[in-house]
Amino acid sequence: MIYYEYCFPETDAEEKECDGIRLHSLVNSAACFLKIGQVDEAMEMSKQGLKIDPDNVKGLARLSVCYRLKDEYSLARECIDKAIHLDPQDRGLRAEKELLRATVRNYERNSKRMADLMVNSKEEVTKVEQEETEVRRTKRTGRAALSPV
Repeated sequence: MIYYEYCFPETDAEEKECDGIRLHSLVNSAACFLKIGQVDEAMEMSKQGLKIDPDNVKGLARLSVCYRLKDEYSLARECIDKAIHLDPQDRGLRAEKELLRATVRNYERNSKRMADLMVNSKEEVTKVEQEETEVRRTKRTGRAALSPV
């Protein structure tokens, strides 16, 4: 990346070409950093790439992943929604949005459970969880389970 900081293009065409190469390098570096679990570095690379092209779909998607991994769900949603708006046919973006939704639902469920455990006894929370599970099962299958008499 340092090499690109010392490029001094003489024409607008050369500058545009250097920016394109720099953009691809930054976005691909972000993917590499994500792969090895270095989320902060991936986030920085994505942000630098988006300074060059704010509408870069891959940069937005990778920044969304970074935000999701850092539990910054509203920022992740903004990035993934913008990426989907720019490329509505990309299945990977839709998969990332669904993963984000599932992560948020799980986070909210766990937060609710934690709050319930702090306020109520464990037996009361377990009973409520069993009832919620039965309601979800009923919605999924379309029929209620028979309770023992």
